[in-house]
Amino acid sequence: MGTQISKFAQVAGIMLAMALTLSCSGGDDDGGGDPNNGGTSSPSSSPSSSPSGGGSSPSGGGGIKYGEMKDKGGRTYKTVKMPDGKTWMAENLNYAIAGSKCGTDNYELSDANTTYCDKYGRLYDWETARTACPNGWRLPSDEDWDVLITAVGGEDRAGKYLKSKNGWNDWDGNPFDYGEDKFGFTALPGGSGILPDGIADVGWNGDWWSATEDDADYAYSLSMGASGDHARRGSSDKDLLFSVRCVQK
Repeated sequence: MGTQISKFAQVAGIMLAMALTLSCSGGDDDGGGDPNNGGTSSPSSSPSSSPSGGGSSPSGGGGIKYGEMKDKGGRTYKTVKMPDGKTWMAENLNYAIAGSKCGTDNYELSDANTTYCDKYGRLYDWETARTACPNGWRLPSDEDWDVLITAVGGEDRAGKYLKSKNGWNDWDGNPFDYGEDKFGFTALPGGSGILPDGIADVGWNGDWWSATEDDADYAYSLSMGASGDHARRGSSDKDLLFSVRCVQK
């Protein structure tokens, strides 16, 4: 299982990453619009054989077939069946709920929807992440992540095959090792947040919660970096804000 990281060390690392991010890149601009809220709707994820397309269309390039699901507010997402035999969201969750935040172009956190959320989804603390998925879907366990990673090449290669082909930051104009998005999972680097208003690593790292608790203060998560092919499982402070991917029950 992952190595437990102290809250102090992890917060210090996030603040350092924030400083590096501020000095090396700009963020997305704030966007308008209210967060999606509403009643729970039953999801669906049947694959489509329609021609390939972009956005939230039910199929994509390279012969990958996408299905669809709706979050509790009615927003539609692409889904994809992965080599582990499970159907996963092919986008990060962007459902507005107490305990979730959006990033801004000032590397702060906002309750309102922003263009950051439109691209990377919202960030959730662990307790909120546990309840964010709609009916018929759930937050993946650490075992779910482990099985998925093993099915797509193991920890040292899984990031290469799961990461999106773009959306990860360059460093001083030199391309990082972008992903191949081999199976349509399209992992994006939403970074991580810490309350009250700090956000770090946007464009450089992606962190996703699992439903598996480590102890009273920590839960297991998955991380991928812009540079390198890895996808690592570890233990993170529950108060941190990470991205969410739901898996079908």
